[in-house]
Parts: sequence; structure tokens; C-alpha cells
Amino acid sequence: MRFRTELAVIATALCVSACSEVLEPGIPVQEPSPLFADFTSYRTLQELKPQLPDKSTWQTRADSVSEPRTGCPRFDELTFAVPADHLGQHGTLQLTFINDRLTATGFTPDDFPSYVKRLEQSGITFNAQGHASVAPATFVWRFDRQGPIPPFVGWRDTRFQTQVDEWLRACS
Repeated sequence: MRFRTELAVIATALCVSACSEVLEPGIPVQEPSPLFADFTSYRTLQELKPQLPDKSTWQTRADSVSEPRTGCPRFDELTFAVPADHLGQHGTLQLTFINDRLTATGFTPDDFPSYVKRLEQSGITFNAQGHASVAPATFVWRFDRQGPIPPFVGWRDTRFQTQVDEWLRACS
């Protein structure tokens, strides 16, 4: 019986130890990675505000605040969309911030085929699955399936995504 109790104490200690090591998503681990035009990962909303249109044009899509708890740091999300232009194309830019730092973007251009062609001319080469990589850590993807979601191109920092995934695995 004593052995089982000791095992339970050790298992509990390991769980608490593992959970307490979860980093707050958004803490920069290295240099930023490009996410859209002049936007890079880990930039704060305050840093990017001068590059964004007036806040009255923002369409909030997610705005949640979580309270930190034992072993789990905060996880706040703000996602909003703004009108934007890129590579001669007009469209809607969606920005996602986790803990006030930019983690991902998505651009829905008015003319998707022309936009993708211009992206490829700018040096982004999509593979057969519609994926591309940009150094140091950006994953780029095309979404152009038929359905209710209009075609878009997304960018995310894979290192930041790993932090988010670790938080979700340990804390959700």
C-alpha cells in the first residue's frame, strides 16, 4: 500500500511539474518570421496599430481573455479583419493575436487566382498541396476549396503555433 501511495505522489508531482513548465504562448523564442507584407510574428498590437486602418473598420471575429491558473499561463485571443491591399490586390486581412502578439494572418483577395500568381512571382512557391515555407519559420497555405469560406492565403509562425499547441495540450 505504501508503494502505491508513493507512486501516486510521484505521478502527481510529475503532472504538476509538467504543467508548470507550459510557457505563455507568444513569448518570442527567436527572430520574428514574416506573416504578411510588413507584418511579422511576435509583434504586439500596439506596435502594429500605425500600420492598420482606423479601428472603426475592424471586424472582431474572436475576443477572449482567460485567467491564468496554477500551471497554466494566460491565453488571450484577439482576431479581427480589416480592409487591406497586397501585391496590387484589394481584400480582407485577418490578424490573430495570442497574448497580444501576432501569431497568424489570412488574406482574402478580391481576385484569388491573380493574387496567388503574384505571390508566386514574389518568390513564394506552393507545393502540390498548396503549402509553402518562408524562412525562418513561416508556414503558408492556400485555401481554395468550394464552400462557404471564400478562398484565402494564410501565414503562421510554426514556433508560435508549437507554443499554442503545448498550452492547449496541457491546459485546455
